[in-house]
Amino acid sequence: MAESLLSQVNATLREGRFAEAAALAERAILGGGLEARELAELSNALGTARAQAGDVEAAERAYLASVAADGSLYKPHANLANLYAKRSQIDAAVACLEEAVRLAPDAARLWARLGQLLAERGALPAAAAAMTRAVELEESTPHRIVLARILLGLDRPVSVLSVLEGRDLAADPGGIAIFIEALAKARDPRLGEALASAAASPMPAETAQRLAELALQAGLFDRALQLARSARSQASPQNDGPVLLEAAALEASGDPLQAIELLQRAFDASPSIARVTTLAEIALRSGARARSPGTFEAARVLFRDSPDVLVAWGGYARAQGDFDAAHAAFEQAHQLAPDHPAALLGLGVAEATIAPGPRAIELLERAVRAAPEDPSPYSALLFAELHAGVWSNEERLERHRQFGRRFGHVGRRSPSILTDRSDRALRVGYLSADFRDHAVAKFLEGVLAAHDRAAIEVFLYGSVARPDAVTERFRALGTYRDISRLQLRQAADRIAADSLDVLVSIDGHTAASRVRVLAARPAPVQVSFLGYPASLGLDCIDARITDAIADPDGADALYTERLFRLPQTAWCFTPGAAPEPTREPTDAAVVFSSFNRSAKVSDAFLECVRRILQAVPTSRFAIKCPTAGSRLFRARVGAALREAASRVDFLPWAPDTSTHLAAYRRVDIALDTFPYAGTTTTAEALFMGVPVVTLAGKAHVERVGASMLDAVGLGDLVATSEDEYVDRAVRIAQDDARRRSLRGGLRQLMKSTPLGDPVRFARSLEACLREIVETVSRRPPPAGTRIVETDLGVRIVVPDSLDTITTFVIPEQKRWFEDEVPFVRKLLEPGETVVDVGANLGVYTLEAAKLVGPSGKVIAFEPSSSTAGMLRASVSENALTNVTVHQVALGGREGEANLLIAASPELSQLGSGQGPSEVVPIKTLRGFERDVAGVRFLKLDAEGSEKDILEAAGDIVAREGPVVMFELRHANRINTDLIGVFPRLGFDVYRLCPGPCLLVPAPELESLDTFCLNLFAVRPDRAAELEARGMLARRAGDASPASDAEVAAWAASRPLLHALGLHRRVGDTRGLRHWLRSRNVELSPPERYAALLAAEAEATAALQQSGTPAAHLTLVRVLLELGERARAVALTRELLRGGPYEVPDRAFACPLEGYDEQVAFAPERLYIAQGLEVLITRGAFSSFYQRAGILESFRAFYAAGGESAAVDERLGLLLARAESRAWG
Repeated sequence: MAESLLSQVNATLREGRFAEAAALAERAILGGGLEARELAELSNALGTARAQAGDVEAAERAYLASVAADGSLYKPHANLANLYAKRSQIDAAVACLEEAVRLAPDAARLWARLGQLLAERGALPAAAAAMTRAVELEESTPHRIVLARILLGLDRPVSVLSVLEGRDLAADPGGIAIFIEALAKARDPRLGEALASAAASPMPAETAQRLAELALQAGLFDRALQLARSARSQASPQNDGPVLLEAAALEASGDPLQAIELLQRAFDASPSIARVTTLAEIALRSGARARSPGTFEAARVLFRDSPDVLVAWGGYARAQGDFDAAHAAFEQAHQLAPDHPAALLGLGVAEATIAPGPRAIELLERAVRAAPEDPSPYSALLFAELHAGVWSNEERLERHRQFGRRFGHVGRRSPSILTDRSDRALRVGYLSADFRDHAVAKFLEGVLAAHDRAAIEVFLYGSVARPDAVTERFRALGTYRDISRLQLRQAADRIAADSLDVLVSIDGHTAASRVRVLAARPAPVQVSFLGYPASLGLDCIDARITDAIADPDGADALYTERLFRLPQTAWCFTPGAAPEPTREPTDAAVVFSSFNRSAKVSDAFLECVRRILQAVPTSRFAIKCPTAGSRLFRARVGAALREAASRVDFLPWAPDTSTHLAAYRRVDIALDTFPYAGTTTTAEALFMGVPVVTLAGKAHVERVGASMLDAVGLGDLVATSEDEYVDRAVRIAQDDARRRSLRGGLRQLMKSTPLGDPVRFARSLEACLREIVETVSRRPPPAGTRIVETDLGVRIVVPDSLDTITTFVIPEQKRWFEDEVPFVRKLLEPGETVVDVGANLGVYTLEAAKLVGPSGKVIAFEPSSSTAGMLRASVSENALTNVTVHQVALGGREGEANLLIAASPELSQLGSGQGPSEVVPIKTLRGFERDVAGVRFLKLDAEGSEKDILEAAGDIVAREGPVVMFELRHANRINTDLIGVFPRLGFDVYRLCPGPCLLVPAPELESLDTFCLNLFAVRPDRAAELEARGMLARRAGDASPASDAEVAAWAASRPLLHALGLHRRVGDTRGLRHWLRSRNVELSPPERYAALLAAEAEATAALQQSGTPAAHLTLVRVLLELGERARAVALTRELLRGGPYEVPDRAFACPLEGYDEQVAFAPERLYIAQGLEVLITRGAFSSFYQRAGILESFRAFYAAGGESAAVDERLGLLLARAESRAWG
């Protein structure tokens, strides 16, 4: 009866009579007498009828009733999943589908739906596994396309190609796009052919646009143009995307003028902000002058309140040479949107151009904070500060290092090949955006032409946006590669393909520089030279070429690079054709000059000029620079020179070198700028017979003139103070005879020295390059790997991908991310034996080998052949002779097993499943009994096999009595069975208390912090030994707080607390007193542990009573040191939701070191920035595991005034990984 009713209900459903079907089902259910299975089937049918009728709540009740009647029926679980998914309750939908596939494991459609929902939730590895199962159960191209999309999200392009290879994708353009994107990411040579085939077939506009983007990224510009035009032909005229893409393809193809015309037409047809701003950017890059004023004027009327349009106008005006209009536009944009990144950058650069000083730096600092993921504002800040001179030399180096931390990482390197150099010329590459009519060219062209081709094979990598006649001359000086239109990765690969011995970066942090290409390590030796007067701050730069005057003894400390000094000056000036250095008559008795850029004309320099003009009453001062016509610049100069302003001549900018040099015939003495000394202008003046007075400071940027003057024997014109500078200028002004002599003989003198003799200079440079290569070159690591280095100086060979955990974590934290690392470092002593089971890439093995020294030994077990190979390479790289690597898996019995190879080696494990694998031998620890004899430290991390290993060799472990560190969790579950083994072996179990770096008794397992990854097992005799060493507390001792005097003294030592007078407010500082007591290393471990426990109890009570942010801070610090990291993170989230943040009224502890070093109360930094740093650095084991949304936390951190090397490093790695995934 029930079966016929169910058939009737289902038939009615199929006919679409949902209300009737529901009534039939309800009648049957209410009639009673049904078996559980029958009730479940009818309730499920009722739910379907209600859902189809739109009554979602009733449908949910019916499905739940079905599950309650008979939980073994899969259909209601699947139907509930669909219902929850429509409500966007993805977690609930996934849970239902997981139960459905458990009940119906062979239902392909259920696995497919589960995979889709898991992907929607962001659980891509699990989604890939579910879709793989769906494909195994049912061959389906749609299933394969979904799986491929998920695998692409996991950055596994080779797997995508395997899934889609040979499938007919013609009916699904989305599948074609996925396949082609995988080809691009895998750098598959079939990409061009696939794009050509796709372009020849009809496709939707969205697909054509995506393929055009891929073609553009791959450097296939003609194909990108074809696809972009296809997309635009189908798109709405209002759709900016295809228009902007076609313009980008035109520019990349070498036709920026056509791109500008396209954008002008598109703007006229449908004005948009994106169209005009893109037009401005292309006009700026191409140097197209006065082609688009009408478009900009229209945009300024249509979008008068748009800061983007004003920024575009400012950039365009600057390109036209109208610096005042540019400054005004950027200022107006800034007023409209004070935190607009591009407005801040534009105004900061405009200000630095006209008036280098604190305001320019403050604006650029804000631009950096507003866009922390963009290298352009940071490079602009570094370059501008060299002109303003507001930082100390030490701070300047640190800020350049900060740039390196943030932008010096790459997702994948372009490793070069170190080849035998014994019988061939040195292969030297020069990287620059200035192989054109530019000041740098005057110091480089002659030297390159003079290179001994038998000794040096020259390669030039030009990123020249607007090639000219000078570019053509450079092309003839060596093998020239145009990388101007290549992405960073493509440019690095192009350089690496030439197998250089050394790559020389010319530009540094100057405009259009490609210095970040060097982060990919396209050459085994990389050098900074000529174009940038400071450290680049990048670890990938091995050396810097300089001289002993520009960088005297002691200057090495101001660089990340190793300095190599040429025997004389580090510059060689070859301007080409030049007028004779004669003096043309003028009305003034003496004419001083500055032909430097206005950005170098500092206030201090102008004050010295004023004093010089005052001391030489008949003299005049000639200024010549691109901004000489600027009203703002002229007003600044006039205000600085005061009564002498009437004696200033602003000379027009010359159209060519010869005319420019001829201007020196009307001046007598060049006054070098400071703190940024002139380079080209100093050499030009000397070449034209004009003496130069310079002020030499301590940094390279201030000493270039001193080097040049020393080279020609004019050291007496080098001052070391402003008074000396004025005195030397006045003296040479009074010495007509000497000036006449120099006018006639200085050029020939210059040509007789390396400063003007390119052949002589080239020989010195060649010798220096050979010395650098012989001194700093290292053999590159094996193909597909790179080397990362810990803070102990241990070098680890790792996979060349930031999608590998170790490759990401070591640069991020300078050690492995586990809190136990500092304890293990402290534990190990010379001469000890260490056994590392599950050594992986060797983060513990290699450091242990260094710590136990040659008299000790490390036995490492690693089953993966590729991982063991990298570990052996690391052993060799570190010249370690005390490490034995066994490529076996340890277990409970001998035999073989299948090892699943994960994308990240740390996650490989024994078992069966989809994906790459290898068969590995299994041995027992007993088989290595002789090797492990005397073991003092045993690390067990065998991905779930630890219990079997111990049970097969427990007597060995019990006899030797090592300190055992073992993995607490496997597959997100606490390894309770393993923990139970140790008491039977006579060991007690401990956890790490990270603050005082103590082992303390492990609590009940359910109360362990979720961040706790490892526990320790220690035999009682070893525990007593460690307690005597101050490293273990077998119990909590007596707790006594610090005294008022101790708290006051500590608070007085903290600049912020002292500035707030909190060293006098220590009366009610519960928690703080015991925390301070726990830091006393003279106490016994039990006493320190007890003090920390008491601090936690009292700080918790204090927070509950007062709820102040300061109480929050203290408790977070205590929890972090106690090892309750999850609770500390949760409290920090509460703090960030709080506010307002008042001035603390009593002494407190900051969660992180350094935040109490500030001398003024800044609530945003103390509470918000510090809280965000806790979340960024403690909220996950590593930023490797944090989702893309974490970038908002980084932006908020910098916006709140945060400064942290740890945060910089994490941001840099996330940006590099994202860039790698985007570009392949």
